[in-house]
Amino acid sequence: MASRQPSDPREVPPGSILLVVHDFIARSPDELSLAKGDRIELIERDDDFGDGWFLGRHMTTSATGLFPEGEQTRTTITSQTS
Repeated sequence: MASRQPSDPREVPPGSILLVVHDFIARSPDELSLAKGDRIELIERDDDFGDGWFLGRHMTTSATGLFPEGEQTRTTITSQTS
């Protein structure tokens, strides 16, 4: 069963599932295109870089890449329990 977590991605641990609420079109090969409703597994936050980009894995396509955590891709956070 999923449980609600903080909506601020900076407070969410890697392994959490992000629900995309805004589309994002990748502009380079290392970026991940996202559509509203997609679910992304958070692999790595940008804690060390501070540039507003996260690394994630698309739950449907298994593609991995960078995506923005800022205004372009706001997320609602859910966490899967084992």
